[in-house]
Amino acid sequence: MSAKIFLDPGHGGHDGGAFGPTGLREADVVLAVCLRLRAALMAGGFEVKMSRETDTYPSLSDRCHMSNDWGSDLFLSVHCNSADNDASGIETFHAVGSKNGVRAAARVQEEMMYSFSGHKDRGVKARNFKVLRSTKAPAVLAELEFIQTISGEKHLRNEHVQAVCSDALHRGVLRYFDLIGPSNTMEKKEPVAAVLVTDKSVADEIADLSAKIIQLTKNL
Repeated sequence: MSAKIFLDPGHGGHDGGAFGPTGLREADVVLAVCLRLRAALMAGGFEVKMSRETDTYPSLSDRCHMSNDWGSDLFLSVHCNSADNDASGIETFHAVGSKNGVRAAARVQEEMMYSFSGHKDRGVKARNFKVLRSTKAPAVLAELEFIQTISGEKHLRNEHVQAVCSDALHRGVLRYFDLIGPSNTMEKKEPVAAVLVTDKSVADEIADLSAKIIQLTKNL
């Protein structure tokens, strides 16, 4: 039986989460990342369920209940960070006292930092967040970057960056289940200069192709 991964794109609906200087919503960024991540995980044979697939707002309790009732093997909540200053960087949280949560969070953080090596590594931390403490499965909350600065918003708005975030989270999940080794033991790739990226990933090309197919269907 394949492992069950529960993905939780943070916020949604009336709760947009944190906002960038020009109005980019955290809820929209993390949903885009999680939809890509779901496709990658399912292609690899995982069972995947999401707390939301559109711009809706399940309560924190609902998110935990959905995961627990389904019998998830791993709970992964995805967020964008924010602060009242110019803070930046990537960090990952786990529930207090969860050994498997610590291991899962470490794998996610390592893979995120491998992909975004020029960003500040804020590390792996224990927190008593509702979605971490009330889920039966090992739980991780990934903060992709801070959205409140001009550069942070520009970074997170970039669709290629969103695809790279999805890829890094995917590798983190695979490593948690011991399906691959750490990326930093393989041949080093050029670090992602998120704001300057012009090359399209495979995920971008698939998204473009899907959009063209949808348009052609509408024209029939």
